[in-house]
Amino acid sequence: MRLAAVVAFAALVLDIAYYVAWLPFGQKQIRRIALDRHMGTFLYALTYALSILRSPLGLPSYTLKLAIFLATHRNYQTTHNSVARELLHLLGDCLNLAVVTKLLFRAIGPPRVWPPTCLLYMPIYAEVSVLATRRWQMLFSGFWQCIPHRSIARSINTWSVHWPILFSIRRHVLDRYLAFYSLEDEERADYVLRALKRRARLDASMSARLAYVTGFKIVSEDRSLVGGDVRDVAGGRVLIHRRWTNDPWLLTGLAVRRGPWLFDPRYLRRPFYYRSQSNALVTLFMLRSARYYPPFTVYQLGHQVLLARYDAFYRILRRAGLNIEPWVCEDGSFEFDSMIAWIARQLGWRKSTATKRALWSDEEVIADVLERLGECGVPSAESIANRYTYPMKYVQEVLHPILEGAIELRPTEGAAYASYDNTGLSYGGHPVDAQDRGAHPVPGHHRSGG
Repeated sequence: MRLAAVVAFAALVLDIAYYVAWLPFGQKQIRRIALDRHMGTFLYALTYALSILRSPLGLPSYTLKLAIFLATHRNYQTTHNSVARELLHLLGDCLNLAVVTKLLFRAIGPPRVWPPTCLLYMPIYAEVSVLATRRWQMLFSGFWQCIPHRSIARSINTWSVHWPILFSIRRHVLDRYLAFYSLEDEERADYVLRALKRRARLDASMSARLAYVTGFKIVSEDRSLVGGDVRDVAGGRVLIHRRWTNDPWLLTGLAVRRGPWLFDPRYLRRPFYYRSQSNALVTLFMLRSARYYPPFTVYQLGHQVLLARYDAFYRILRRAGLNIEPWVCEDGSFEFDSMIAWIARQLGWRKSTATKRALWSDEEVIADVLERLGECGVPSAESIANRYTYPMKYVQEVLHPILEGAIELRPTEGAAYASYDNTGLSYGGHPVDAQDRGAHPVPGHHRSGG
């Protein structure tokens, strides 16, 4: 217990230091090195293994959720996060962990180094890692967002004029804190993105992904930013709540994790799955770029331990010939609990949720545009990006030029399709590192050598 208290206190001090003195502004530019890739890959593999080991602890809560659904025909989903809700979740997780640990202790005794005892305690260790990373960081961020930082910053600026000691502290410790939290909410969001792009100038991989992000968009607190409704793909904006601007490390992480780059087929072939494809690709890149946002990386580690088991689960089912994971929808959203939705459809309680089609592929976009060409005329790059949920960068560099070429060659029946499939058009823009890709190239394309 004393050790846990010491670790918690150290984590609290470290978080306060990151949020007060080590804010991500004015820091030196980051040059990606081989160690970043190796460490990120190791952390990804470790958290993936912990997630699978943690699976038995997730069964009681999911069984209860499934039982409630079968009894009421209603699926409970979390649509809003708050400090109070996270405290309730933390309390439930701790209670579940305490009960399971107590039962295991009575059944096999205390933990030991040698198997099988140590193996049976592995789910406990995995659950502790989630509490110590994801839950802790969410709670700290939630509390930090509730503090009136702008008022504090302005008061310190006023008092420091009359208090020489406070002026010295302000100059050497609080300069970044005061500079950031004196800004208005929209200015903070813009400041975070500009600072992140400056730090990534020597990192081609990160700069390429940040080029898709044009800014943050503050939306109403009533809007639930879950289930893929977290970004404006065509506009290049990441959606946030106003209170999130109190946490610059959160915004830094979200700019990368929720950026529109993932919808560019040069990174991940469309259509794609969320749990078993896009989430894995994003998480791996996030962990390989941990130096940009250490506090957010702590959260990301716990998030991976919590969710990576779904990746294994859906892949195993597909290997067995049963695919219950739906594609990401054409508007970028996805079905949050695929298992319950699939059970509901099998029992006839719910019609197929395919009211939204899957993401359009390049081939489908070209066919659809050519079919509508007579009635609508040649569409602009902006209209294509909005209608088919593409990043504007990809449409301008790749898709729109292909469409223009297909339209020019259209006089002969099928010529447009032949030009797309057989001309060997290469990707425009920046080259994509093959090790960072999540899928094979789009059919009909090959990567350019530059």
